[in-house]
Amino acid sequence: RTATDRAVGELRRNANDGDVRGALGTGDDGRLTAVLDALDGLDSLRRSVEDGTVRRGQALDLYNRLVDPCFGLLAGLRVVDDAELDKQYRALVDLDRARELLSREDALLGSSLVVGTVTRDEARSVSALVAQRSLLYEVNLPLLPAAERSRYQRFWVNAASAPLRTAEQAAAAATSGTPHGVSAKSWDDAAANALADLGTIGDRADDR
Repeated sequence: RTATDRAVGELRRNANDGDVRGALGTGDDGRLTAVLDALDGLDSLRRSVEDGTVRRGQALDLYNRLVDPCFGLLAGLRVVDDAELDKQYRALVDLDRARELLSREDALLGSSLVVGTVTRDEARSVSALVAQRSLLYEVNLPLLPAAERSRYQRFWVNAASAPLRTAEQAAAAATSGTPHGVSAKSWDDAAANALADLGTIGDRADDR
């Protein structure tokens, strides 16, 4: 929470800088305003979750409404003049979005497993998140240099991601109740390891 609040504070300070606003391209100012408006609801979302006044699905939907404008802003920015590098930048934004979809899946499935029940709607939501993530990889990986592309591809076929993929398949197949062979602990471990590995891969690509 502290890191998030610090980042939000820095964003607001930069947004109040006239030079920063002036450097934004057409449409970017509106997207930045949308991000700031969404962040105004952060404290309310936190209170609702802490007080238990929203259901799991509602909390995830509110979170999505907060995060999606941020990716919209990043995707719209023009950060380099080189057309090829600009294309790669946008691909990396979408791959970060793919990781974010896994984070949402983790929040949804993890909380369901803690209470011991995955509903049919939640199982469908897991399947939808996996499908969206796969599509983002399918569309954007070909836009990256071969070395970076292969890091992502190796991760998704090697043993490191196997526990996650197995758990996702079990969750998607569950009509209700607890997915076969998946516990809250095993899911937490699988998702945390995958998010960490994908974060490392993404950081290496971003540093380039």
